[in-house]
Amino acid sequence: MEVDDVQFCKQAPPIFESFNKVILDHAVGDQILGPTKNPCPSFFRTPGTGNVWNAKNWGNYPTGQRYMPKLPLNAVPRLVAVGDVHGDLIKTRQVLELAKLLGKSDSWIGGETVLVQVGDVFDRGNDELKILYLLEKLRRGAYRQGGAVHVMHGNHETLNMMGKFTYTHEDAFLKFDDWWKWWGYSNRMKEMVAGCRVPFNYHKGLPKPDEYKHKAKATELDPSKSAIVSGLNGRLMAMRPGGPVASEFLARCPAILVIGKSMFVHGGIKYSQVAGGYVVLNGHNSQVQDWIDGREGFSPPDIISCNTRDKEKDISVTWNRDYGTENSEDENIPCKDLAQILESYNLRRLIIGHTIQPKRLINSACDEHVIRIDVGMSEGCLNNPPQALEIVDDEECFVLTSTDRIPLRAADKFPPRAKIGPNPEDRVYAERKKHEMDKERSRLMGELPPSPGKTIVSPAKRRPSPEKKTNGSSSSGGGLRDLMKSVFGDDDDEED
Repeated sequence: MEVDDVQFCKQAPPIFESFNKVILDHAVGDQILGPTKNPCPSFFRTPGTGNVWNAKNWGNYPTGQRYMPKLPLNAVPRLVAVGDVHGDLIKTRQVLELAKLLGKSDSWIGGETVLVQVGDVFDRGNDELKILYLLEKLRRGAYRQGGAVHVMHGNHETLNMMGKFTYTHEDAFLKFDDWWKWWGYSNRMKEMVAGCRVPFNYHKGLPKPDEYKHKAKATELDPSKSAIVSGLNGRLMAMRPGGPVASEFLARCPAILVIGKSMFVHGGIKYSQVAGGYVVLNGHNSQVQDWIDGREGFSPPDIISCNTRDKEKDISVTWNRDYGTENSEDENIPCKDLAQILESYNLRRLIIGHTIQPKRLINSACDEHVIRIDVGMSEGCLNNPPQALEIVDDEECFVLTSTDRIPLRAADKFPPRAKIGPNPEDRVYAERKKHEMDKERSRLMGELPPSPGKTIVSPAKRRPSPEKKTNGSSSSGGGLRDLMKSVFGDDDDEED
């Protein structure tokens, strides 16, 4: 064997692993990402020049390594903040398009713009995985153009990592069943090539699908639900601390982010949680990263825990609603506490999601020192038209809709022209999404496409009234909800 052949054999395993990852990404996320760095710099070089392949001739390189940002980050000429998307891929694309960040073939066209998504990618919709892959592709594209994409940690990310699937869309389990199968195919292919790294058995310690059937007290699972139960087990495996999806997409999602004069958290924050300077903030984010990577056991750190929600104690930043106010009475907002936080860090504003705004518009309180950007755009929430917050030169704030770009200070007095609630423009997207959902669901369940005139009702739209239940289960997946309770116990967590 020649020397070149020996060298190639040494490089074959990482090359095959990267190829394997491309197949998995495309099958599950409809994106071709590839690894975050060249697997074999000594092998993959530009013909003729000998330079390591770059973005033009080697797919998505350079990508920039995923990392937990070290606070504070410098101010930028243009920043766009997006609220909770809750598994709605169509609305996610819409809000990125109206902010002029998403181009053809899901390419980043934002240049040096910085995008912040404040968390809650998971639950209420069925396209969570595709949204994660889309945001990761945009992160890589933004890096190459001098911009950045930051996806934050929300309370629904914590719930899913703890195995609490109370708000999970039934079809989302089917997507994770599909992911689980492709994950298994990928690992079996790796086992065929000597030197490839076969991942840890993440099923270890998790209940098997048959055990879920045995534990179901309220209902006996229908055979047609087998793919859902299988997907539930796959979701547990993928989302557990240190799991494949959690560690790949969530481990670098900060709980607290500071860019220029703006602080971002998913829900809210108390002064006692941030007293001590940026060492404390970076410490919180490091704890979150260690937990998601599987180095800190199963229970999340207090800063994002869904168990530290006693009003008399320091509530976690992902569940806090102090500044969200689900009613229009802003006098209850602790503006003095917020002023103390902002003054101690020399900041100008706090930006939050988590709580859907009663007027369904991005708005502010405390003299524009807190900006609330969750407008319930996901179909699983209120299906409102998408909106985004734009900050120019770290000073001026604008509300972006499909029809307007208006100053934040005028948003309440002169609301955007976009109609609140479902409108004719949304109907086209809703019909397309329903068609895609029906087609995907039939494929995953091994069924034929629905016959003309037949309608598959989205099972997680709204919780039905008791009289609409049939044979012990409801059209919204009541049997599945009972199954969740039988396995994980009652979950009285707040919604949103």
